[in-house]
Amino acid sequence: MDICTSCLEKKEMYHGKKCRECRVKYKREKWLEKNKKTCPVCNFQHNIRNTKECSIKCKILNRHEKIGECWEWKGKINLSGYGCFQQLINGKKKDMLSHRESYKIFKGEIPLGLYVCHHCDNPSCCNPDHLFLGTHSDNMQDMLRKGRQNYPKRSISGMAKLNENDVLEIRKLKNMGLSQMEISKKYGISQGHVSCIINRKYWS
Repeated sequence: MDICTSCLEKKEMYHGKKCRECRVKYKREKWLEKNKKTCPVCNFQHNIRNTKECSIKCKILNRHEKIGECWEWKGKINLSGYGCFQQLINGKKKDMLSHRESYKIFKGEIPLGLYVCHHCDNPSCCNPDHLFLGTHSDNMQDMLRKGRQNYPKRSISGMAKLNENDVLEIRKLKNMGLSQMEISKKYGISQGHVSCIINRKYWS
């Protein structure tokens, strides 16, 4: 038994002149100092692992690109065209949808059973001004009004922005090395739409 140089209590020394509790605390403080990061949005210093932003809000503000009035998600796009990311919650990684998290942060909670829909009909957009709440029925009626039922795959759809030649050219440009974002700007469609065309979810 000896006197710990940190807590000044008489304990068994774990390493050198510090007790186990003080040694663990010391190592933790050193780790935090070594891994300190500055959030690129708000400049807050944090130690959150696997992310450069300090919060979901900063993540949404930092990971979109303004195209027109839309906030196009720059990160991962799922098969439905929605922006998504992983967030560490209670020590576990959880998949999050960028448009739903944007609504929660900038507008408020989402009541159970309601969907977050897009006025702009751009699933990868996370601009809160383009988002509204609706029931499943509201979402289906909105889809029907916009001609998106069953994801129209041919230029015979009255809402189609592209034709068969455009689709073939998009796939060709992707094979030539152009990014999905570059292609989306060229054709005036969302990056998520380009992804679905390339992966043959649309225009198969």
